[in-house]
Amino acid sequence: MIRRSAAVGLLLATTVLLGCGGKSGKSDTERPTYSISQKVVKKLGEVREHADKKDWEGALAELDRMQESDYLNPYEKAAIWAARSGVHMAQEKTDEATKDLEQAVALDAMPMQAQQDTTYNLGQLYFMQERFSEAADTFAKWEEREESPKPEQLYVIASSFAQAKRFKEALPRAEGAVAGTPKPSEEMLRFMVSVYYELDRQQDVAKTLEKLTELYPKNKEWWLQLSAAYDELNQHDRAFNALKGAYDKGLLTEEKEILALANTYVTSGKPAEGAALIEKHMKDGKVSKGQASLTLLAQSWVAAKDTDRAHAALDDAGDALTSGEPYVALAWLEIDRDKWAQARDALASAFAKGGLQSPGVAHLMLGVAHYKTKRKDAALASLGEAKKHADSKGCAEIWLQTVRAGKQAPAADCLKDAGEDEDEE
Repeated sequence: MIRRSAAVGLLLATTVLLGCGGKSGKSDTERPTYSISQKVVKKLGEVREHADKKDWEGALAELDRMQESDYLNPYEKAAIWAARSGVHMAQEKTDEATKDLEQAVALDAMPMQAQQDTTYNLGQLYFMQERFSEAADTFAKWEEREESPKPEQLYVIASSFAQAKRFKEALPRAEGAVAGTPKPSEEMLRFMVSVYYELDRQQDVAKTLEKLTELYPKNKEWWLQLSAAYDELNQHDRAFNALKGAYDKGLLTEEKEILALANTYVTSGKPAEGAALIEKHMKDGKVSKGQASLTLLAQSWVAAKDTDRAHAALDDAGDALTSGEPYVALAWLEIDRDKWAQARDALASAFAKGGLQSPGVAHLMLGVAHYKTKRKDAALASLGEAKKHADSKGCAEIWLQTVRAGKQAPAADCLKDAGEDEDEE
């Protein structure tokens, strides 16, 4: 971006060097050519002398006198406007500097390199003023005449389009900036991630985050974001590997990060390892015995189908557990083992905690557990509650008939089907 301290020198130099100072853009052959008279060059030198002394009023007064001349060609007029912009920029009068530079660019009369430099500076001024769409349009005009934009220039241009919420136009510039940079900076790649994200190109988000972890492996932010990106793509094994890689490098130090890794153990089919991780860091103090950690620990042991450790984890959670859902999951395990008394007790704890997603199914389970443990009246009460809920009504009616008739079990047990329906939800 333009530094105010360098603005005067930059803009004055641009106007008087007749296109020197760098390779010009596309050919000037189709544009009228003008030259600056020695008189104007001398007057611009006097403006510079005022500027060097920080005599801004003197510099502007000299420029005012120059503009009164009736014999200026378009190039000389543009040079004066550009010099005026530099003086205003040095005074931190950005609005005035921008208006001046607009006049200089609109004349399109400077040698190509000077015209291009001035156009690019105008785009930067718009950017500084957060006039992002105007900046983007100005940079686009600059690109039309620039044969080989530098990666850093493309990055600035892409940023202006992105700030203007014109992400499709930002994308090719951003990709060009990255492709032209041997080792793109973290900032540049972070920007690339944000553009891909806005365009809902999740695969490219993940690929760019992979590059970030490759080039900047000590920054845990990229590993965490990469894991989240893989989860978004339902690539849970990769999500796990990203977090595990960060953990193995010693980057995961906060409780929430360790719990995130434990959760990916569960989602990737390794719940016992996730539970072991939580218990390990509870012992060394990195994970507290709070609601989130204890709930995840219990859920992990339930997912691992280790009922003894699940019971212990739930007991340890105590008041920290605010939902009865883990107890419902444990009850299903006990039902699968034909341990009806343990299932009944787990369901009683589930209702005591509350917050159940499918209370009708839980009442149904409890009613059957009561009946299986020879508690007929309690079974009828729980099944009556289950009948009040749409997702358990049909099965509850079948079991009510069974309990009233004193039969062992319905001919076709619908309880398991109710549990599968709950899992799908």
